[in-house]
Amino acid sequence: MSIFKDDLSQNYPNPFRSETIINYNLAKPSKVNLSLFDVNGRLVKILVSGFNQAGSHTVRVNAGSLKPGIYFYRLNTSNYSGTKD
Repeated sequence: MSIFKDDLSQNYPNPFRSETIINYNLAKPSKVNLSLFDVNGRLVKILVSGFNQAGSHTVRVNAGSLKPGIYFYRLNTSNYSGTKD
């Protein structure tokens, strides 16, 4: 049995202008969906969708065409659901 658990970390830097980094951990291989939402709960961008191996994962989010404002990101796996802003 693994001592690790699925987990979503706070992005950094936060707030950000051009880029931010989101880290998450998986206790075991899992289907993953990591999505970005605006303050009204509308899906802005799917960051990760698919099967990931166990371990630590890093996603770089480029602000690019994102409008200034508050965003939320949500990680869903087969054993976990978490949201951060």
